[in-house]
This record gives sequence, C-alpha cells and structure tokens, in this order.
Amino acid sequence: MTERKLQFTGGSSFIVSLPKDWVSKYGLRAGSVVYMATENDGSLRLSPKKIEAGPRECVIDQAGAKNTLRRIIAAYVAGADTIVVKGKDTAEACEEARLRLSGLEIVEEQREKTVMRVLIHEEELNFNVLMKRLYIVSEVLCNLAIRAVSKREDVKLEAQRRDNDADRLYLLIMRCLYNGTCANSPIKTLTAKGMERVADHAELLCMTTAKLGPDPVLGSLLKDAVQLYADAFKSLTEGKPDESIYDRCDAVKKQFQAKLMPLIQKEPRKEKVLALEGFRESSMSIVNRALSFSEMASNLQAMGVHTHELEPITKA
Repeated sequence: MTERKLQFTGGSSFIVSLPKDWVSKYGLRAGSVVYMATENDGSLRLSPKKIEAGPRECVIDQAGAKNTLRRIIAAYVAGADTIVVKGKDTAEACEEARLRLSGLEIVEEQREKTVMRVLIHEEELNFNVLMKRLYIVSEVLCNLAIRAVSKREDVKLEAQRRDNDADRLYLLIMRCLYNGTCANSPIKTLTAKGMERVADHAELLCMTTAKLGPDPVLGSLLKDAVQLYADAFKSLTEGKPDESIYDRCDAVKKQFQAKLMPLIQKEPRKEKVLALEGFRESSMSIVNRALSFSEMASNLQAMGVHTHELEPITKA
C-alpha cells in the first residue's frame, strides 16, 4: 500500500500525487482524464479509464418465447448494447422485449435472426430522476387502488399502463446500477425493488377490487397503508429516520386485524373471502415495505451516511 499526504491548493481544493509507475503504465500525462468512484466503505477507487461492466453484445439462441424474453431482459440489465436473437419465430419475444425495455429497438429482422440495439446509455440518464419517477408511478397506482376500493371505479386499464411504466423504469434503473459506479448501490437496488413491488401489489388491488367495493372502510385502511409508504420513503430519501413509523406500522396492522378479520369471518361467499384475503395480503405488503424503508434509513444513519445520495421526493 502506498501512502500519500494531502496538499491544500487554490484556497478550496485538496490534491494528492499519483505514483509515477502507475501513470506511466497506463500512458497518462498532464491533462489525462481519470475516473473516481466512491465505495460503500468511504474509500475512493481510481481508474485510468471508465469501467465498462457487462457484455456490450449478447447473442441469444431462441428457446421458446418466454425463456427468450427472460434472456433478453437479463442481457439488457447486464449492460448489453446490442442483443442478437437467433432462431426461427423470434418476432414475438423480441417485440415484447421492445415494449418492456426503455430504449431497446429492433434494428434488423431476418428470417432466423433479429438484432436489437439499446439507443440510450446509462451515463446519459439522471439516476435521481428515474428513482423519483418510479416512486411517483407507484404512488399513483396506490391512489388508483384506493379509488377502486372506495368508490368501485374501473381503473383497470390505467393501472395496467402504470404498472408497465413501473416495470420499464425498474429495469432501466437496474441497468444503470449494474453498469455504473453509484455509491450505496445495495440500498438503491433494494429501494427500487421495493417500489416496483408496491406498484405490483397496487395494480393487483386495482384488478380485484370489483369484488369488494365500494367499501369506504377498506378504502380508509388502504389509505393509511399508502400514507405510511409515502412517509417512510420520504424518510429514506431525506436520510432522516422517523422512528414513529414503527409504531404507526403496528397500529395499522392492528386496525386491519380489528376491521378486516370480522368481515372475513362473517362472509359466506368463498369468492369474496378470497378477495378480502388478497386485499389484506397486498395491503400488508405495502405496510411491510414502509417498515423496510424505515429500517434502511436507520441503517444509513448508523453507517454514518448523513446525506443520502437520493434526492428528496417532491411533486412538481
């Protein structure tokens, strides 16, 4: 390990010298660009060139529409810029991938080969904007679910569209995280996955509440769960743990137990019982996600991360 002393220059900057052997080995000189990344333990990683993670071109042999689609998604997340799918009858899987993945377009289509290319690059994207957008989409889905169960509004088409948006944003965020040098990437990965799962549960509620609503009591219970999710996410992105959320989570769970279980026990129709059980399960998943975000905020504070890299989420 080489030791160097920091020097103060220009009245506001610190500099450190680099080993001459290292500079010579990589052909660097005055004015050359080097890249720095902050690691989770606070250390800095210095590189003579930008680190390219993941395959830049991926060739996939067609193996049924579903399996081919999974392989395309995996290659996209891993960082492939060009994805070549070989085999007959690849059109269905490739078109589905194009619809699901941001920036992916079909640029060549032959009888036994389809070539797709990612026309956006993660370095051109604003990570915080993507995370903010994913949160807003998940919140909109939650509010659609509240309307559906409270007033029995038919929001199925809008919910499906919003959930597709959430899936696209999540996969694009994963591509950025896997192929970038973001600090606190594990926390960001868990946060993005949590929002994507909340969006899934909210969409499921929108699809099934026709068997439940209109029911203002259920709507009020779900609204409390969604408010917890919003407050916990704000706590995480602002880096300010809110310990009251733990007690509020317990209180909301008790309310669900007190108000929902009697309805389930008295309901004679099996179909509605299953719908009520599904409502409880999805709502509790949203509450548990709030609990998870609160725990992450506390963990960041314990790690000494005083300012989280995610910007606070505020609506325009």
